[in-house]
Amino acid sequence: MVFKKNSIQTLLILSFFVLFGCSKAIHPVKMVIHSDPQGGHVLYKPPQTGADWIYLGATPVKTVRMVSDELMTEKEKFVLRILRDGFHEQIKEWDGETFLDTFESQGEIFWTPHLIRSKP
Repeated sequence: MVFKKNSIQTLLILSFFVLFGCSKAIHPVKMVIHSDPQGGHVLYKPPQTGADWIYLGATPVKTVRMVSDELMTEKEKFVLRILRDGFHEQIKEWDGETFLDTFESQGEIFWTPHLIRSKP
């Protein structure tokens, strides 16, 4: 009977470490995006392959995105894009490690592109 009780305890402890010790962390990442001039439409492309662009709103934009540790690698790309009528599109791209480093050092992802007028 003692063997059975210890086996069950050991199994429960191992299950706990497998479920929680090996799980990927999810980080709330604050993003602050402005543009000069204001009113640019901000789109976010998540790093998953084949993911669609997500509309975040018109600048100024303040939002929080949930990002998994498994996406914080060199090969993954985080992309922001700003569009505004009469101006050239602006794109900012980070690899996963740079994105994480920027967030950890500044406490947020901050971007203010200067929009360039397109020729009529």
